[in-house]
Amino acid sequence: MPVVQKDPIISGMLEDERERCGNAIEALARKASEYPKGSIHFRVVKSQKKKYSYPFLKYREDGRSVFKHIPQEDLELIQNQIKKRKKIEEEIKKAKERLRYLDRLLAEENRGRPRRDSK
Repeated sequence: MPVVQKDPIISGMLEDERERCGNAIEALARKASEYPKGSIHFRVVKSQKKKYSYPFLKYREDGRSVFKHIPQEDLELIQNQIKKRKKIEEEIKKAKERLRYLDRLLAEENRGRPRRDSK
């Protein structure tokens, strides 16, 4: 981008924004790790002409599927936590896209400058 190459103030602002995005991604990842991962499924069991539905949490750990029973009274709480985690993961995705865009802008800026040798 020609404006970035000509103006060091804009270049500095872009680098600051890139650093801020990187910090935001790390903070969001830490926040997302506080919530349960996976998704909620229901297992239906038929017993004596009645159907019972049992909720469980399904996620992957070390390459294996893990199924964890959820008590009925905790179901709503865990559903809300999973929704929050999904929302945070969407925010992380957007921040990563912004970071890639800033990297491209800064790479174009560095293309116009002569390379410094480490000698």
